Amino acid sequence: MDIKTAVEHFLATLFQDEVYSDCYVVEVDFTASGLLEVYVDADKGMDLGRCRLINKAIDGFLQAENLIESVDKIEVSSPGIDRPLVFPRQFIKNLGREISIQPKVGETVEGALKEANDTGIIVVSQHKEKEGKKNVLKTIEHQFKYDTIDKAIIKIRF
Repeated sequence: MDIKTAVEHFLATLFQDEVYSDCYVVEVDFTASGLLEVYVDADKGMDLGRCRLINKAIDGFLQAENLIESVDKIEVSSPGIDRPLVFPRQFIKNLGREISIQPKVGETVEGALKEANDTGIIVVSQHKEKEGKKNVLKTIEHQFKYDTIDKAIIKIRF
């Protein structure tokens, strides 16, 4: 088993513990230079303390399994606001936020994430349309199944 898969399996077991029950793996990457990058998230948010504990647990696991010699550095962090949303749990966690959806087919849609469940999402956007001589603001609901989304990014507004 390669390091990436071994760490994913280890974390799946670790996250069954009550302390980590709301945690999930977003991505594990192991580079040729020996960097193990682990992106984890949690339904209630991921803080530095939890990342530190997960890092220590991974280090202990790699040592126990004699895999540590391949790894020069372990980095555990939350995915960050600039990384694409991947799992339904991430969409649910970000309800109400502005989002940009690039569907596999069609144009990018930007708007507020109104609903999210296990099968898909609803994004609400507003567009100006001319009605006679007036500009009228129209609200449009866009429904997406997860398998039709190529990329979903939370938009940062200042």
